Amino acid sequence: TQQARNEIGAAQRNLQVAEKRIAVAEQGVRQAKQSLHITEQRYREGLEKTSDLLDREAMFTNAKLRLLKAKHDFQLAVSQLNFATGQ
Repeated sequence: TQQARNEIGAAQRNLQVAEKRIAVAEQGVRQAKQSLHITEQRYREGLEKTSDLLDREAMFTNAKLRLLKAKHDFQLAVSQLNFATGQ
């Protein structure tokens, strides 16, 4: 039916969006990790404040959480597509 085709199409689009969000989130984790590493080095050298280090740690943690959310959304999109296609 048309409704089934619409549901499958929507599920496929959701899956594509979820894949892109994972890629963006992975890049965010890499960038946050690099920023944290640099800040840790500068902190050990006395060039950064504790608050700067804590900010970078929080940014890294938030980036990892966004990645986990993106992966969760991907799995949800897979489930929705499987349901829409009767698998």
